[in-house]
Amino acid sequence: MNLPAFVDRLRARMPLLRAAVPIHARALVVVLAVGLCLATFGPWLSLAVGVELPAWEAFAYSACGPFCHQLSERSFQLAGHTAPLCTRCTGMWIGITIGVAIGVLVAWRRRWSVGIGTMLIALALSEADHLREESGQPDWAWVRFWLGLIIFSGLTTAISYDILALLVHGWRRLSGSSRRRDCA
Repeated sequence: MNLPAFVDRLRARMPLLRAAVPIHARALVVVLAVGLCLATFGPWLSLAVGVELPAWEAFAYSACGPFCHQLSERSFQLAGHTAPLCTRCTGMWIGITIGVAIGVLVAWRRRWSVGIGTMLIALALSEADHLREESGQPDWAWVRFWLGLIIFSGLTTAISYDILALLVHGWRRLSGSSRRRDCA
C-alpha cells in the first residue's frame, strides 16, 4: 500500500466522513468521556462533601496504576486521601475529557491547527518546567496540572472528531457488509 496516496485519499474524504457523524454519536462520546472522568475522580471528589467511598476509591486507584506513577508527593491530597493520579496525569485526564467535548461538539474549522498549536506551546512550557525542576527548583504541582490539561485538551480537540468520524464510518461498513451477507 502506498502510504502517501492513502493519506491523500483520507484527507480528501474526511469532510464527508465528519458530516456523516450523527449528533447522538457525538453526544454519546462526550457522555462516556465525562462518565470516565467522574468514575476516576468521583470518590476523591466525594471527600469534599464528607463522604468516603473506600471500595470505589481503591478501585479507581488500582485502575489508574498502570497509567501513572501515583507518587503521593506528586499527587493532590484531600482530607488525607491521595488522588488516583499524579497532578500531571490528573490534568491530562481532565484535559482529554474537555478536549473530546470541544472536539466533537463544536463545529470549528480551525480545530486541528488551534488544538495542535496549543499542545505544542504547552509541551514547550512543560519542558521548561521540567528543566527548572531539574536545576533544583521546587516543583509546582499546579503548573504540572495545568500543563497536562492544556496539552491533552489541545491534542484531543484536534483529533477526537476525526477519530469518531473514522469509527462511525468503519462501524457502518462492518454492519452494512454483514447485512449484505445475511441477505445472500
